[in-house]
Amino acid sequence: MPVSDELLARTRKLETGAVVELLESVYPSIHRIAYALTGTAKEARLVLVSVVRNSITVMPKWRTGALPDNWFYHHTLLASRSVARPAPDPQADPLVQAAAIDDPGYVAFIRALRKLPAQQAEAFILNHGERLNARLLGVAMDCSMDAAANHLRAADSALQEVSGGSLATYTATLARAYTSLTPPPDSIHPVVQMQVKGVLYPRRLKRALRLLAWLVLLCGIGFALWHWRAEIARLMPTSNPL
Repeated sequence: MPVSDELLARTRKLETGAVVELLESVYPSIHRIAYALTGTAKEARLVLVSVVRNSITVMPKWRTGALPDNWFYHHTLLASRSVARPAPDPQADPLVQAAAIDDPGYVAFIRALRKLPAQQAEAFILNHGERLNARLLGVAMDCSMDAAANHLRAADSALQEVSGGSLATYTATLARAYTSLTPPPDSIHPVVQMQVKGVLYPRRLKRALRLLAWLVLLCGIGFALWHWRAEIARLMPTSNPL
């Protein structure tokens, strides 16, 4: 979703409310991407925590007019790649479970999708699930728009061969299953708030302790100067009258 300049400015200052608001706006998307790409709830949680916490550390570096969605698309995909595991059992795959249908053909379709080269599978899932166009696929996948389009075409071609003429039907089923991976709205705020506090509070505590240490040092120097003022005065050179 578009982020206003005002919200972005407050986010760059790491104002707690602004950081929470921005993260809540992108959380549904990064949750869907992480869950769909990793294929397991456990790995998806690792991705989500990593992306959310890392985003907070880089927010002060975002320029005016930045597009946070693009950052989250890209880094959620990278984090998902970093925890990549062998494809899950098709029956346990979230894109199968969330479809809630008993269709061996669709299960075989998801199995074939998981066996595609990684970038082809990413392009297919993000295009048909998250509705990213070729330009945004390139942003997410860190490649050119043409390269992303080529990965998508290759995935479409490969899956057409195993779908028995049902590619459109299976793709529509995947899109519905993908959408159902969106977390319940009332579950988002507690998760985001906990992660924000986990990053911002230690940073602020460290800053406060550092400031306190400087104040203690300055007070100590001031007290020492006052306590030894007579001795210091005797050691100070005096000017001789002409």
